[in-house]
Amino acid sequence: MANKGFYIKSVVVKGEQVQDTQVDFVKGCNVIYGPSDTGKTSLYSVIEFLLGKSSNPKIPLEGKGYTDFLMEIHTYGEEIYTIYRKLNGTSVKVKPCSIAEYYDNNIKCDEYKINSQSSNSYSSFLLSLLDISDIKIKINPSKLHKLTFSTIRHLIFIDETRILNEKSPFYTETNPALYSKCRNIVSYLMTGRDDSSYMPEEDLKIRKSRIQGKIDYVTEEIEKKNNRIVEIGDVSYVNFKDSRILEYYKMEIEKASFALSQLYKQKKEISSNLEDLSSEFMFNNEFLERMKLLKEHYKIDLERLEFINEGRNLYKELSFVKCPLCGEVISKEIVEDIESSNFLKAIQNEYISIKSKYSDIDNLIIEKENEIKILQSRMLEIKDELSNLTGKINKVEPDLSLLKGSLEQAEIIIEKKTTLNNLQNDVQALSVQLSQLKDNLANTKAIHPTENRTDIASDYMDIVKQILFDWKFPDTETISFEYHPTFDFVLSGKGRQLYGKGKRAVSFTAIMIALLDYCYGKSIPFSRLLVIDSPLTAHYDKHQEISKEDLLDNSILNAFFRYCNEKTWNYQFIMFDNKIPENEEYMNNIHIIKFVGKGEVGRNGFYIGK
Repeated sequence: MANKGFYIKSVVVKGEQVQDTQVDFVKGCNVIYGPSDTGKTSLYSVIEFLLGKSSNPKIPLEGKGYTDFLMEIHTYGEEIYTIYRKLNGTSVKVKPCSIAEYYDNNIKCDEYKINSQSSNSYSSFLLSLLDISDIKIKINPSKLHKLTFSTIRHLIFIDETRILNEKSPFYTETNPALYSKCRNIVSYLMTGRDDSSYMPEEDLKIRKSRIQGKIDYVTEEIEKKNNRIVEIGDVSYVNFKDSRILEYYKMEIEKASFALSQLYKQKKEISSNLEDLSSEFMFNNEFLERMKLLKEHYKIDLERLEFINEGRNLYKELSFVKCPLCGEVISKEIVEDIESSNFLKAIQNEYISIKSKYSDIDNLIIEKENEIKILQSRMLEIKDELSNLTGKINKVEPDLSLLKGSLEQAEIIIEKKTTLNNLQNDVQALSVQLSQLKDNLANTKAIHPTENRTDIASDYMDIVKQILFDWKFPDTETISFEYHPTFDFVLSGKGRQLYGKGKRAVSFTAIMIALLDYCYGKSIPFSRLLVIDSPLTAHYDKHQEISKEDLLDNSILNAFFRYCNEKTWNYQFIMFDNKIPENEEYMNNIHIIKFVGKGEVGRNGFYIGK
């Protein structure tokens, strides 16, 4: 906790054709002092604006032209940030630097949305500086609220109206329905424990709406199921006691399927054999044609050689008779030379060889023709087998389809009967549920839990008592806390709200200072900044009569400033008021910022103008 939280170092406001206006603060006690209408409230609203208030700050006539608002904050961990927000801006820009360095474009800038519901909210950034994360506060019995910096800001910023209010200092909400939220925030600050473990009760309207939604849903489901029952119709003729018909169909289908698969298997094997035989037939047929062609070639060769041989025989006769053409007789020696030549031998050898081949190929042709006849016969047999198998398949397939159709029809009928039974059971169960829901809706009542909070710590009350005693506040002999109905302190038997405006403002201030002291001492993450407007000067209506009870004794004023001057501040306290201590010794450790009225020497208000 020692290094958590932040304090304000400087506030600067800029604009076109106007001088920069700047106010510097210190860690501890700061008093912005001056008469009414000198700009104190303007500065107060600027600080609120820079810490996330959604509406623009109050800008008087002399503030016209100012549009850019900057605030330098320092954490107690020695981090520095400058916050920038434009007039009417819905987001802020944050840089880790001083105001003097803010306009350096080389320094990283993060932008956060003012809306605390945004995923990248300014609230989350400020809460991180306070070491507060995911604190849940109960708003009412049916709803939890995540603690935002806006909620903390409402608690630690006390304006001149709230400080005089007769309500509890902890009631920052104007709607009494949200007072329980305020009480639960105080409970967290007293104990350090939030409401994360609380299970919210359901709101009455939401509970009724939820039950009615269930009734509508169940009614619609009953209607749907009844419509489906009508669609199914009468299936009372279906008898479920004997399920053998389904088993019969399944067994017959299984048999037929097996038989069909076997037939297809046989058909595949026979078809494969037929393909092999057809291939062999085609090969042999082609081979036979080639052999016949070769045989024809051999025949031509034999005829040629026989022709040559006949010529030789005629030529031999010319050695005995004259040639009929020329009348000459060929000598016997020439004929003998021809007969003994190698040419004649070659012709004779070739004739013998071709004659042998011719005989062989003739035998081969006869053999192949026989083989082809056998193949043709076998192929015809196989085709007959295929035809028979196809006939069997054509008979089994319709039977199987018929069986499957019968089974499917039986299953549909049985499914309808089953569905009808289920629908009727569902309608019966839903009707019972509908009756119960209607009873629940009729008997639903609001839950009014009683809160008996006793979370205000005695240590905290002791701090309040000591501060009031140091300030010479009357009636500090005993201090107690009234939880209901006021949720406020009782001073020596007198409710705080019963005091006059002056004493209410001072006691309010003591309660808030004590709250920050208590949280710091207990290391409970909370603010280390407190801003109060007019804790010592009560503001009155012009026509209102001021009673003695409303005024503060000088002894209280002097004791207040002596306390502020001597106190070791563990946080920053900024107060706006019309009064300063009469004794200058009480200002040694207080940072005084004086605003003066027009015509007076000194700083003329917050906005400097042109």
